[in-house]
Amino acid sequence: MNPYTQVDFFSFIVLFFKRCFFLIMQPSLWQNLSSDEQQIFILIGISVSGALLGSFLVLRKMVMVANAISHTVLLGVVGIFIIAKYSDLRVDSIETIYSSLPLMLSASFLSAMLTMVAIYFLNSVLKLQRGASIGLIFTAFFAIGVVLLTVFSRNAHIGNEIIIGNIDLVNIKDLKLVMQVMLINISLVAIFYKGYSLTSFDPNFAHSLGVSNHRYSLLLMMQTSATVIVALKSVGIVLILIFLTAPVLTARLFVTKLHHLIFLSIGIGIFSSIISVALARHLLTILQVSLSTGALVAMINVFIFSMAAVISCLLKRKVIAR
Repeated sequence: MNPYTQVDFFSFIVLFFKRCFFLIMQPSLWQNLSSDEQQIFILIGISVSGALLGSFLVLRKMVMVANAISHTVLLGVVGIFIIAKYSDLRVDSIETIYSSLPLMLSASFLSAMLTMVAIYFLNSVLKLQRGASIGLIFTAFFAIGVVLLTVFSRNAHIGNEIIIGNIDLVNIKDLKLVMQVMLINISLVAIFYKGYSLTSFDPNFAHSLGVSNHRYSLLLMMQTSATVIVALKSVGIVLILIFLTAPVLTARLFVTKLHHLIFLSIGIGIFSSIISVALARHLLTILQVSLSTGALVAMINVFIFSMAAVISCLLKRKVIAR
């Protein structure tokens, strides 16, 4: 039985932190998480990955490339599915890709490579504008992915689930995969932190030191692809962009140092994840209104950014007045 059934907003928050305390004290309870707790921890995992990667995406002005990646991952997933289906891997459904870390990472690598190479070709070889190249690539690759998915996996559902996700369908396996990707992202950012920082702030100086900006861009795109793929089921290909941008842009209004930006962005993401699930449960309990939790996360993140922007403007006016 779900302990959060018929619980209002504030009671949800109190109960959640109480249960978190017991989860820390008794790790065996992690196998019996309620659906609401699974949703919160999945959103937290996506938020942490989004804040880590989004900090560098914003600094490197690659947000629109990340938007392209969020659409082209479908082609990468279908591509790996086709390869695996006609090999000895015995993959007979598209859902297998989402539940297998090696296959999912392979799909993320394929997605990143296809997107980066295609954008580079259109931008550098054909001399198209970067924005036009990105727009053409993500729409074309997404369309190809949908067509191939329909042809090779007729049982797959293409609808609102792939656009905005449906976090009510997640399970403990999805949570484990999200956490695995989160740990991979944390590890890679920690290992390559200096390289990421150097190529983000001064790519020319990094090049003079022999540090390849293109390699770090490809690695960042691969990590972004992996994060998008594990988030498809819960928040979809559109709303994932909120996790990559909104907390970072909010934090950037108040901090100037990179590590402060990352930690504050993570805090904002975690806060919005907990609040969104609590609010969704409250609306269902009090008003009997069932809303998309993923959409609520997006709305809350935008609301936090709006309030932060107002506060930032007021603080700047006070400084100027002095």
